[in-house]
Amino acid sequence: MSEPTSNESGQQPIAVDEQQEHALRAKELLQGIVRDLALYGPGKTPADLALRLDAAIAEAGLPPQPHRWVEAVALEASEGHVTVLDARFAPDDDEQA
Repeated sequence: MSEPTSNESGQQPIAVDEQQEHALRAKELLQGIVRDLALYGPGKTPADLALRLDAAIAEAGLPPQPHRWVEAVALEASEGHVTVLDARFAPDDDEQA
């Protein structure tokens, strides 16, 4: 199978750009869910947070995530920590988490 090639201007084909944009939007949506879970999480059990995370992911129309990942994110959220999915979503050093 051939790889997508760039067009004459050196840019990726539109289909590749659209796929990347769609993937980034999905990742941003998932990051928001994870951030909200961490705000809600302190004092809650990781098991309850894992159920809440799975439900929020499904409600958002995103594909289910691996069980171990959900458990790890839920554990972090129970301590009020936000799991950062991509460096682009990390808070700036001068922002309060």
